[in-house]
Amino acid sequence: MIVSPDSPRRFVREYVEMKDGGIIGLDWDVTNSITKPVNALKKAKVPSRPFLLVVHDTLATGAGIDRICTEAWEQGFQAVVFRRRGQDYVPLTTPRLQSFGDPSDLREAVEYIKAVEPNSEIVALSVSTGCGLLFSYLGEYGSSTHIASAACISPVYSAREFYESSSIPTWWQKLWLQRQKLVYMRHSYVLYDSDSDYKHCELAMRSRTLTTFHQRVHVKLNESNSWDQYWAENEPLRDVDEVATPLLCVSSKDDPLVPVESIPIELFQTYPHFFLALTEKGGHCGFFQGLIPSSWSERLAIEFLKVSLDVDFKKSIATS
Repeated sequence: MIVSPDSPRRFVREYVEMKDGGIIGLDWDVTNSITKPVNALKKAKVPSRPFLLVVHDTLATGAGIDRICTEAWEQGFQAVVFRRRGQDYVPLTTPRLQSFGDPSDLREAVEYIKAVEPNSEIVALSVSTGCGLLFSYLGEYGSSTHIASAACISPVYSAREFYESSSIPTWWQKLWLQRQKLVYMRHSYVLYDSDSDYKHCELAMRSRTLTTFHQRVHVKLNESNSWDQYWAENEPLRDVDEVATPLLCVSSKDDPLVPVESIPIELFQTYPHFFLALTEKGGHCGFFQGLIPSSWSERLAIEFLKVSLDVDFKKSIATS
């Protein structure tokens, strides 16, 4: 049982072994499903409810995940949070970290959930840079994703442009770079096994920008020949023409991390199953309202996911 003293939610973590021996985590929200932790995991999977799979980003807060899971339950979903290998206290057992757009671990996680409850539908929600992984998954697996619908809040549409941008606030770059360095340093003993490799680790830790760190770590670990090849294999929208899943994106024109010109408006005008909610204000994931701030974007996204499971909605998408 995973319990945070500041969190109203309760989770049971399940570790799932990947085909390559790596491990990912699935945090099942059991807050409303149990009264005691005995056999909590079995009781957590409520077969009468569809699953909402939360694919969060590196900087996601516990409060943010709690809000999503609470809203999900209120709208009839059973939430489960995807935890990447080597992050959020998931052990790293192979010399490989999650690259920006490699959806193979997410694929195995979805297949596992589907195997556990084959009669329950699955929808997915992601926020910020976590949307890159969800985009990649939807594009690479097309009509066989097992995902009925998806929603992304403040997504990064062009990852390479995001990494190379000089307009991203310095404080945010430093915060994200520090978080990635902590994950990297914690698992250096698994990633490297020779003195020359440890020297490479020291070089990576001296990186002062996200781009430099990514080049020194992920390009090497993924055995890419170049920065260009890495992004050819990891750019979130590389297979966007293959996306068959209804998709809602919520973006703001004043997002300091995602320039408005990088939002692919033409995609939403071209594909009838792509939907865009574009606001004038909201910043990056800052869609809050009320004296006691609540996220209207999270509520909108989950309402969309709920409506998308309706038979009439599915028919309208199929015939459009």
